[in-house]
Amino acid sequence: MIKWTEKDKQFLYEICEKLRDQIPFAFSRFGDGEWLAISQAQPDGTNCDGNKYYKDLGKRLEEIISKKQDYYIGHQNVDAYTLKKDYPQDWVNSDIFHELSEMQGLDYLFDLLNDIHVVYIGNKSLSSLPFVDEFIEIPYNNVWDNYNDVLNEIKNKMNDGIHKTFLLSTGMACEVFVHDLWNFNKDNTYMDVGSVFDPYVGRKTRSYHHRLQYISNVFQTS
Repeated sequence: MIKWTEKDKQFLYEICEKLRDQIPFAFSRFGDGEWLAISQAQPDGTNCDGNKYYKDLGKRLEEIISKKQDYYIGHQNVDAYTLKKDYPQDWVNSDIFHELSEMQGLDYLFDLLNDIHVVYIGNKSLSSLPFVDEFIEIPYNNVWDNYNDVLNEIKNKMNDGIHKTFLLSTGMACEVFVHDLWNFNKDNTYMDVGSVFDPYVGRKTRSYHHRLQYISNVFQTS
């Protein structure tokens, strides 16, 4: 059973308000895959999506997490491989939207996103999400191989004086994208949304996706 702390509740309220009011922020999420890339404990391995633990990706991730950042950095509230205690961040709940999806669905988040300009960076399946205004398609895994090209494509979607919300489902490279984009232009919002929308386009890529009861209004299985 999911139990949120007061900090979790405040964090969700805060970012939803910022989304609604189009106040720029960035949200990065560290999980076991990012920590394994940093530690190189499994140098020839891959995560559950088939993303490799690239050594140079691990170095970038460690550089980012070694310095306290001026944006939200999340950590999973699950018992998994972590190096969290070694790094000085004001950690928030990285799975806040995933847990909201399990608890009550994402109707409210969909409504928020429908009212703002959303650029989504993810694999082809996610292009069907109804709130997406612009879409950048990437491979289903190992986008790190094309990092600079994708980064430049995202930057080309930016417009002076127009706030856009960039949602990223780019695997472990996501934390580098969010960091580099935020430091390039702090007039937009950048969020690592991971796999949270997968079941809403008919893909169950995480174990908790099989427990979801509130997605019928977005994705019909018939």
